[in-house]
Amino acid sequence: MTFYDRIRAKHDRLMDDYGQGSIVLVKTTTTPGAEPYDPPVITTQEHPMTGIAGGVGEEYANSEAIVMSDLMVQVAVPDVMPKVGDIVKVDGEALSVLQIMPLPSCGDPTALRMVCRG
Repeated sequence: MTFYDRIRAKHDRLMDDYGQGSIVLVKTTTTPGAEPYDPPVITTQEHPMTGIAGGVGEEYANSEAIVMSDLMVQVAVPDVMPKVGDIVKVDGEALSVLQIMPLPSCGDPTALRMVCRG
């Protein structure tokens, strides 16, 4: 077991113990119809995640893109990775993902931080 594997396991254990409320990643996919005149098929899948949510710190809210009213959501590395623009539901409230920061920035991620806005 590598160092990052041990850190990831410890982070996952802490998120399981101290995770707050319900955090769900919502992925929506659009498949074109069989014929050009057929409407597209839109499917939505929800992927639960363990993590914590809180306000954005001053170090992140220093631009017009991220403001103090946004939320910082830290989660264990999920099976399905989120993308910018995806929807994350925090206790049922739909938030749009603005920025994703893997922890650490290089190497195998042990956690994800996402800046989200409702």
